[in-house]
Amino acid sequence: MKVLHIDMDFFLNEKTSFESPRASSDFYYPWKECGVINFLEERLGLNKNNKIEGRIYIKH
Repeated sequence: MKVLHIDMDFFLNEKTSFESPRASSDFYYPWKECGVINFLEERLGLNKNNKIEGRIYIKH
């Protein structure tokens, strides 16, 4: 079994600090959609045309 766990905070412009519970939109902003798709396809080898079984969880 393969496991991939990605916290959506990964796709922010900068690493967040643990000083505040939520990332402020004044300092942090999300990647553009094309950047996220490119990372998932090019770096992780995921592809919409070759789907693998998986689950998506909103809260952990």
